[in-house]
Amino acid sequence: MSNYQSATRFEYDGFKEAQAHVNFPFRKKQDLQSLSEKALLVRDGNIVFTELNHAFINPESEKPEYAARIQRSFEKITTWNDPQKSARSYNDAFSAFNEYMNWALVCLRYADFAPESEQDILIRQTEKMMVEYRGFLKFAEFDQFLLKRYKNRRKGQVLADLYPEIVNWFEKNSQTGSTK
Repeated sequence: MSNYQSATRFEYDGFKEAQAHVNFPFRKKQDLQSLSEKALLVRDGNIVFTELNHAFINPESEKPEYAARIQRSFEKITTWNDPQKSARSYNDAFSAFNEYMNWALVCLRYADFAPESEQDILIRQTEKMMVEYRGFLKFAEFDQFLLKRYKNRRKGQVLADLYPEIVNWFEKNSQTGSTK
């Protein structure tokens, strides 16, 4: 059985820990023919990467300077998530926002570590999976925004530094229709 992953984080008496609980990253036959071994290895890491992400992105989105803005942006959840697809399980502002962020970080990871000639393929596959299969309606548009912004960040800027612009993007695009 694949696709049964979770992550948890806990704190006790000053000790903090994040734990990822994941399955084996099973490969599809067609991937063995269309992607290099290096690209497949980077993609195989997604199974752990996407779970550990939550230990970092969830606390960031809960910060007071973002929480109310994210909540307002996702008031009409069907603007963001197709209720007929698995995205329906992310039916509150924070789980939806964090899942958009989670998989956009996968694409940033591709931009950093996948072979340059295969980055676009991996990114497009992720966008297609998120929009068509999982039902995160505006994922591709958000992903392209974040990739461009990430590639043009100032030296030393980390993702947390980009959160004001990220949250602003969600605010501006919280209406139905195209985000282009």
